[in-house]
Amino acid sequence: YAYATYAVNYNGVTYGDPSLFRTGSTYSSILDVNGTMDQSVWESKGFYQVDKDGDGRNFEFSTFKLTHKGYISYAKQGPNIYTPDNLFVLPGKTIGIDMNLDFMVYPTGTTAAFCRDKYSILISTDSITLTNCDQAAVLDSLTFSYPAGVTTVPDSLRFVERSIAIPQEYNHSKVWIAVRHHQNTKQALFIEKIKLY
Repeated sequence: YAYATYAVNYNGVTYGDPSLFRTGSTYSSILDVNGTMDQSVWESKGFYQVDKDGDGRNFEFSTFKLTHKGYISYAKQGPNIYTPDNLFVLPGKTIGIDMNLDFMVYPTGTTAAFCRDKYSILISTDSITLTNCDQAAVLDSLTFSYPAGVTTVPDSLRFVERSIAIPQEYNHSKVWIAVRHHQNTKQALFIEKIKLY
């Protein structure tokens, strides 16, 4: 980048010497959590939750398959059947330009019949709440499904890891981003990774 100082008075404009600077090749993420981090690290980031369906059950910290740490939202747990509409919300963050969101989510069922959960990634310039969450823009959405003949779903098909660009309209804005587990649900949805950079 090039810049110069200048002064203006009744005699005109006077410019200082041009200066140059270059940004670094690496930079820090605004937020970065993943499945190797303990609950205290996730909690320190200030996530909050919205129980849209009002059943008192929301995302909770869990360890999946003994090694994957993150947050889970249940549609079924033991004999209990839920109809979840739960939101896991990143606290408001002021972002720059050319920002990206990486995330990893997946259903916890092991058979195709129990991997029908749906997620959506939401974004808003207002804090996402119970009353306004339906007005948030949808950046990504998926109802998990699998090809005919697949009965047992391997992790390679089940784990969804994506990187999506934050639309330019949010440049230089404070935004709230949420993972929503809703509508088509069968067993549970697990969030293992969220990175905003």
